[in-house]
Amino acid sequence: MSYEPTNWKSGDTVTSAKLNKMEQGIANAGGGGGGALVVNCDAESGALDHTWQEIWDAVSETIVAIVKSAGDAEKYILYVCDVYADSGDYGLEAIGLPDNANYLASSADGYPVLQD
Repeated sequence: MSYEPTNWKSGDTVTSAKLNKMEQGIANAGGGGGGALVVNCDAESGALDHTWQEIWDAVSETIVAIVKSAGDAEKYILYVCDVYADSGDYGLEAIGLPDNANYLASSADGYPVLQD
């Protein structure tokens, strides 16, 4: 049985069932030519450790997960659901619990930074 991705739309509710489906897709991706790109978010600056272009190149063939620190020992994972270039902004949107997040870079080779 192949994985059928969720077609997320603005305003959709993130549920544990939808996140568990995504987690299972990640777990199953290793043997099917897919995989995951893990991107870390710096706790102080909010900057990602991969450029917008690296994320753009990866997102069509793999799941991109952002590991974000929420405290000294607490981390959570966000999944990139949209990567876009618009009027000089290079952005991405990520979903997860407890928050969703938006990141912007000023160029394709820039490192996206968390927006408040």
